[in-house]
Amino acid sequence: MKIPLVYNLIHALDRNEKGYFVKQLSKKESAYGELFKLLIKQKSYNENEIKNKFKSSYISKNLSFSLNYLYHKILKSLIQYNSNKKEAYYLFHSIMILYRKGLYQNCAKMIKQVVKLANKTDDYISILRAIEYVKYLNQSTIQFDADLENILLAENDILKQQQIVSTYQLLLTKIKKARYLTGNMKQKDSVNIAMYIINHELMSTNIQLINNLCKQLYHETLFLCGFVLQDFNLSKKHFKPLQKLVDEPINQKFLNDYQRTDILKQLIRFNIIAKDFPSAHRNLLKTRKLIHESKQINQSEKIATLFDCYNFEMDLMINENNFINSEQIMNEVDEFILENSDYLPEKFFIVYYSNSIILNFSLKNHKKVLDLSNKVLTSSIIKLRHDIIISVMLTEVVVFYELEKMEVFENKLQAFDRYIKRYRIKEPMWKFFSKLLNGLLKENDKNTSIHSFFEDIKPYKNNRIVVDLIFLVNWAKSKLKT
Repeated sequence: MKIPLVYNLIHALDRNEKGYFVKQLSKKESAYGELFKLLIKQKSYNENEIKNKFKSSYISKNLSFSLNYLYHKILKSLIQYNSNKKEAYYLFHSIMILYRKGLYQNCAKMIKQVVKLANKTDDYISILRAIEYVKYLNQSTIQFDADLENILLAENDILKQQQIVSTYQLLLTKIKKARYLTGNMKQKDSVNIAMYIINHELMSTNIQLINNLCKQLYHETLFLCGFVLQDFNLSKKHFKPLQKLVDEPINQKFLNDYQRTDILKQLIRFNIIAKDFPSAHRNLLKTRKLIHESKQINQSEKIATLFDCYNFEMDLMINENNFINSEQIMNEVDEFILENSDYLPEKFFIVYYSNSIILNFSLKNHKKVLDLSNKVLTSSIIKLRHDIIISVMLTEVVVFYELEKMEVFENKLQAFDRYIKRYRIKEPMWKFFSKLLNGLLKENDKNTSIHSFFEDIKPYKNNRIVVDLIFLVNWAKSKLKT
């Protein structure tokens, strides 16, 4: 069922905003107040409950229109509520009204207020917008004072600064997309994007970062370039500045809660790669605390991030080789999914199923591994992630080896090799695993194949694939005859 926009909006409101909205409703709109309160109580959107509550009423018969009306009613209420804080959008609305009424002196005074506020937060877009209104005033009868002249004269500098910020934002967007599409593998297109970014003039070591926002964008972009290039040292270089930006309260002025949770999730991934498990646990706790306390993040985003946290917890279990509470965690996640399935898109389940496959493999629940593998490999969204497809296929091959179903094992191994060849996968780790498994299939001396495998992967100890497939590396160790 598609969740209406108003449901997510309501669950993003804080207590004061909810109270303000209810007070603004007239007696004629009391039914919308009841609808509002019902949506607040719903832990997940339930259309049938609404129709039963308002049976035979206008709201039930015209539910889509009613929900849309309530949505815009809440937005108008939020504008009024935030107008009391005299934030930029309120001031700009006021400037426009004053200008249209020919009250140019009033207009000029408010423009100066906007610029003063915007300068404190390096809000160049608001300053540029204010400059446009100063230009309008230039066509009126008002006499310019020194402050208005200075606002106009600053235009070229502000344009340059906004262009720098916009360029950093664009570079971060590019590398985030490349990181998502390629997962943990080096691919030609993503490598080209990362190298273009690294060689960009704004990434030079001699540059002066103009503000804290640029500092965050700069470090985050190069940190992610390290992931895409599998350059551990590049990510490590930018890890500490990012951790500092997230941890220091002063940076909350330019980092909202969405950005902080996104960076924290990236830091956890790096902690796991670096085998710094205590720091990974600390950042995981920070993420959960932030989600619990945040008034900015809406309900669906909170649930999505909590699901990510479960995946990180499972990832940590795998990397710490600690499976004591793994079944309990998997049961918790299953309950969490049942309660929040409306909020979780299919792509979220791919990572969860992949982690579940690893945990069940480690617990020798081979039947469960094969069931989950089938789910992952038949999913439509999986086509975007070659790295997950290959790792799941590889695990499936190993399970059939463990079950001593050698004919199926051979067929699955051939399918695995064909997939790598078909998509021209250059990642060396997959070829090393293929060589190992083909050796186990053909050679009498299995120890030779396994020793050869460990010699092959020795230079790649920090390779992301090795970290993700440590459970299969450990499996290979277990096959050595001692």
